[in-house]
Amino acid sequence: MTPAELTEKLAELDPCGLVSKGANRDEYDGEAKEILQQVELAREIGGYVSVSDVELLCALVFARYFGDSKVKRQSFSVLAREILA
Repeated sequence: MTPAELTEKLAELDPCGLVSKGANRDEYDGEAKEILQQVELAREIGGYVSVSDVELLCALVFARYFGDSKVKRQSFSVLAREILA
């Protein structure tokens, strides 16, 4: 998955409700890039990366950008599968 594809998927998911409030569809571009970088790093370090690992990475990235209570890990389960596909 490319950063642009993930940015679009995050805009569709809109985990923080920013796009629905009028933000640009590229609002989550920074998060998309960081998530993909973290997934790649996890693969380099550990080899296998699970859906649960990617869910956690997504949640951690969003917690860092938006605060830890804003987005729950479970909201990334379908997205995590798509990232690993």
